[in-house]
Amino acid sequence: MHPFFERGDIMGRSVANEGFIRALLRRDPFAAYHFYLSDAHQTRILLERLRDEFPVMLRNGRFVLGTYADVPRALATHDFHCFHLSDCMLHNAHLARLRNLHSRRIFPITGSTHSLSYARYMPMLLGQVWAGTSQRDAVLATSHAAVSMMETAFSRLRSAYGLPASVPHPRVEHVPLGIDCATLSCTAGSDTVSQTAASRDESAAAVARARMRTQLGVEEQDVLLLVFARISHYSKMDILPLLRALQRLARSGVPMRRLHLCVAGFLPQGDSTPQTLAGLASVLGVRMHVRANPPDAERNELYAAADVFVSPVDNLQETFGLSLLEAAASGLPVIASDFDGYRDLVVHGQTGLLIPTLGPAWTDDADTMANLAYDSATHLALAQRTVVDVGALADALRQLVESPALRRDMGQKGRARVTAAFGWDTVLDQYLACWERLNAVPVSAEGEQALRAAVHPLHMPYAELFVQYPSAIVEGAMQVVWTAAGEAVYRNREQPVIYEGIAASVDPETLRHMLFLARRGIPVARLCALLAERGGQASSSGSRTDSRTHEALVLWALKHDFLERV
Repeated sequence: MHPFFERGDIMGRSVANEGFIRALLRRDPFAAYHFYLSDAHQTRILLERLRDEFPVMLRNGRFVLGTYADVPRALATHDFHCFHLSDCMLHNAHLARLRNLHSRRIFPITGSTHSLSYARYMPMLLGQVWAGTSQRDAVLATSHAAVSMMETAFSRLRSAYGLPASVPHPRVEHVPLGIDCATLSCTAGSDTVSQTAASRDESAAAVARARMRTQLGVEEQDVLLLVFARISHYSKMDILPLLRALQRLARSGVPMRRLHLCVAGFLPQGDSTPQTLAGLASVLGVRMHVRANPPDAERNELYAAADVFVSPVDNLQETFGLSLLEAAASGLPVIASDFDGYRDLVVHGQTGLLIPTLGPAWTDDADTMANLAYDSATHLALAQRTVVDVGALADALRQLVESPALRRDMGQKGRARVTAAFGWDTVLDQYLACWERLNAVPVSAEGEQALRAAVHPLHMPYAELFVQYPSAIVEGAMQVVWTAAGEAVYRNREQPVIYEGIAASVDPETLRHMLFLARRGIPVARLCALLAERGGQASSSGSRTDSRTHEALVLWALKHDFLERV
């Protein structure tokens, strides 16, 4: 129900989602892949992307594309292995209710975590604690810190609302993100075949390193520190403590003339952050370069040019840390804050150095303002209470600045670890294994019956709440008969106008059959039952619900003068 190929600003979420779906489709472990998006426009955009990247699969009919309105019929028609969503917040519970009503089997519904710190997410998590959640449903937390956060959030919501253990929430499984190491090669897209891939990459990396360092004015004997992230103190990291750590190095006698800092990443147009940072860096004696919004090729050259990767992240918006994997895959030692998912990615003392952090014990003021303030304001306020130890950061920088051998050793170990554990091929194995485990979780007949009967407490019961709005409510005993216009539609002398937004619920053939059944007058309840019987929809989701779904078609026909009350 998500496109996975996302447009807009370059964010970790969009990079991760594209990497996942691309890896899945290249592996191609399933017979077909279904995408149901918000509207036809989004579907067309995705279709073009699939045509560009997976034309053979598209020609062979391996993709099914539709809109949300197509989901109920698809659930009743296809035997899905699982539904995986690119986000674990928005649609999980709502899709679960649709599955419970329409699907022939209770398949797993999963979604991956990304940023978890938005205040609006707590009501969304509460919505996942309900009787229609199956034990096959799961949140796939990308880091151990995210596992802890999700479990704590569900526990707190249960306690606050007095929800018993019998009301389930999705299980929380740890499945990390991955990277495509091939896209980080400075020879990506090269057609050269005269050398082995390894030697070609090494040669291209050396050329890229020299070229970028020349552009930056970095001599070969100099040390280039690279920060690659969204350039934002309110949604990613505060660079100022890093500048203070470099100031400490200068005071301790480290020759700053041989030290360069490059800050690169996404920057909104018109943002003055680089000028502010550059001004302070100049005052502190730090030689800083800013590369805003670099394309992938330039990103790869920056990784090749750098000697040390630094990421002193302090923001709760961060959950995983793809840039750390990219840097390590490029052979760089990593200095990172001991924070959130970062500690899953850096082996302290082997592939890099983790810097201790200190967080707040009390956030009531921010908690109470978070739903009123902009997310960026909340994240900034909390980040300014998250301390990355400046002294420890300075010590880590000194170790790697002064030791080329240590940089080389950590870089080699980091590259080996990322290649073995975080390449998308390896990570995809974990996704596939997780879906198999979830499908193997038993669901008893009694449990399945309870799932199918569950009504989500946060779903708007429109008929009940708005019962006083119309003059009367349709009743099963109400008699209807076709009109002259209805007979004309049945005999194909007239074509009904069906708006795009309701096309999924007004099938022309079903409409004609309904009009035929009503040619001599028939009770609404009987008419709906016959339509359900014709459609073969008396399934495990319950014949009453199935027959009542045709009430909408009856009312539509009454509205457009194809039926009338007797």
